[in-house]
Amino acid sequence: FVFPSLDVIFYVLVLFVINPLIWPGLRPETLYLFGSAPFLMVLMATAALSYASRPLLWFGCFAATVWLAALYLMAQQPGSVAFLFASLRGGMPLPPDAKIETGMLLVSAIPRIVEACYFVLGGSVLAVVVWRSRRLVARQAAAMRERTNLARYFSPNMVEELAQSDEPLGAVRQQNVAVMFVDIVGFTALSEGLPPTEVIELLRDFHGRMAAQVFAHGGTIDKYLGDGLMATFGTPWPHANDAANALSCAISMADELERWNRQRLAAGAAAVQAGIGIHFGAVVIGDMGGEGALEFAVIGDTVNVAARLEALSRGLNADIVISADLAAAAEDVDHSAFQSAPPQALRNRTAPVETLFRPR
Repeated sequence: FVFPSLDVIFYVLVLFVINPLIWPGLRPETLYLFGSAPFLMVLMATAALSYASRPLLWFGCFAATVWLAALYLMAQQPGSVAFLFASLRGGMPLPPDAKIETGMLLVSAIPRIVEACYFVLGGSVLAVVVWRSRRLVARQAAAMRERTNLARYFSPNMVEELAQSDEPLGAVRQQNVAVMFVDIVGFTALSEGLPPTEVIELLRDFHGRMAAQVFAHGGTIDKYLGDGLMATFGTPWPHANDAANALSCAISMADELERWNRQRLAAGAAAVQAGIGIHFGAVVIGDMGGEGALEFAVIGDTVNVAARLEALSRGLNADIVISADLAAAAEDVDHSAFQSAPPQALRNRTAPVETLFRPR
């Protein structure tokens, strides 16, 4: 409140008392005739940039008080004639010849009172505007914080759907999706001699690197599965390049593992190998669970096949195993490094699956 008050006092003092630009012989009270009040409104507008409502309200009230005090002081100057105040002093009428002589010394109180009311009204309106703006900014900050919190558990594309729509996932529906499973090969042996804290750090590092590749290729993390994860491409809404994105993501994951292993070997740690399995086909997606605890679920034979393909990577000594359906849907991605495998019989599935794999 101090600085707004000093601004008002300084302006009034410069205007009526120590104005260096005043014409010689011009009395201070005549400055009322030149529309000096808008400059205080400009000061009030600049005070709004502080985004503080109470100082603005104080500014308007204090400016009105100082403005009326200056009016009263100017009206008391010798030779000044103030309407409204003249009646308080006995209402001495001016002679006809004195009206022209003292015309520049007339101080009308009514416009000054109206200006003071403008100060109070303007300060009040600006205070309300600033208060509402602060509430809006607070709501935006809260929404951003909520979106950030959601991003800790959901993929960015899922967060956008959840944030922008009251029913982002819609009804249960069937659509084509690329499903990926990633799992650390030999995790039990790898973690056997490590303290629990180092095991957690290993998993966090692995999950973080793999999830970054999923997000970079427009995928969604469906869930983390201990030493692995399940990702989908084409959820919550399908796109024409979902299969291509999934295959590109798998190749990028393998490249990221190579970079990570170089760092681990340089630090004296064991290398980490992972198996990746991808299948493309129809799934059923939608909310599962009760009203108090819903989960966005992707279920169907495509999910089961993708999980089985990931398990095949051990026997095929491959880092990536894909189905022929995915290879056909991702024909724009170069998969010349992949080799065809004999049709694979998958557990709990009668029909064999044509597969391709990339040797380690």
